[in-house]
Amino acid sequence: MAKVSLKKKEQLIDRIKHGIKKYSFSIQRYGGETVMGTITPYQYHYWKNREQELTDYVMGFDRATYEKEHNIPEEAKMRDWYDINDVAHVTGAPVESANFLHIDESDQHGAPILNANGSYKMWEPIELSMDNIHKLGIQLEDAECIDVDHPSLVNEYYFWGSTSNKGGWTTESLMDIEGDLDLKKLKIHYKQIEGSDIGYAISYGDGEPLNLQEDSSGNSQQCYVREGCMNEETMSKKLKKEIARAEAEAEAPQPDTDTVEEEDANEPPAPSMEEQIRWMEQENKKAAQESKKKSKKKKAKGKKKK
Repeated sequence: MAKVSLKKKEQLIDRIKHGIKKYSFSIQRYGGETVMGTITPYQYHYWKNREQELTDYVMGFDRATYEKEHNIPEEAKMRDWYDINDVAHVTGAPVESANFLHIDESDQHGAPILNANGSYKMWEPIELSMDNIHKLGIQLEDAECIDVDHPSLVNEYYFWGSTSNKGGWTTESLMDIEGDLDLKKLKIHYKQIEGSDIGYAISYGDGEPLNLQEDSSGNSQQCYVREGCMNEETMSKKLKKEIARAEAEAEAPQPDTDTVEEEDANEPPAPSMEEQIRWMEQENKKAAQESKKKSKKKKAKGKKKK
């Protein structure tokens, strides 16, 4: 009769006690939502030197009010930042040394597992530096690079926007894993957007990836517009004309509406109709008095001559 190793015995006992165990995976500390999308030449040339104003506009609370108060040209108006996403849209956390992977293990019923001494079984947080990931054998999947050289950005202008929050990004449901968890079968799915490796899903073995859901607090925001990979040889004549017009019109100085409003505020209010009539009556009265004085002077001179 073949001997059974101690490890296999322990695995069998563990399977009988806990069944197929359930796992939850969470990347914690920093993360957020990131988008990239194409924009028009006019939008690019209007906003390219107005980065803070653009952030206030598309990532603020009321775009319509901002457009009215700041007299934004019709062609420069933008959608809500999270809707400018025809190139990329990812919610997740960066795969970097500042973040840690947390693993929660439970039995087949979702209850915590106890060690022999009665304490809860817990995994040490795993630092997500590239060196540590490679050392542990964790796999990185779907490493699509999305930046200025992306095929969708040839002869295009684009918008990039991102929020940065503090919290956790956790798999959307529990993952069933038979036997002991093997980190070499664990996969972090990520996309590299403008140089940032953003983990957005986790899978195990041949299983389907589970998207990460955000639970965070705080919110710092940033956005900008950029020029894509421009190639004049493949650029259409129509696009060249649009770019030339945008450069001439969108970059022209805009009237300072705040200054105009201040100047108008310093001017005295226009007189009412009653005030205008009263003023005319006073002027007519003055003119009549002046006429009487002149007439008296002429009469006095005539008497002296006689």
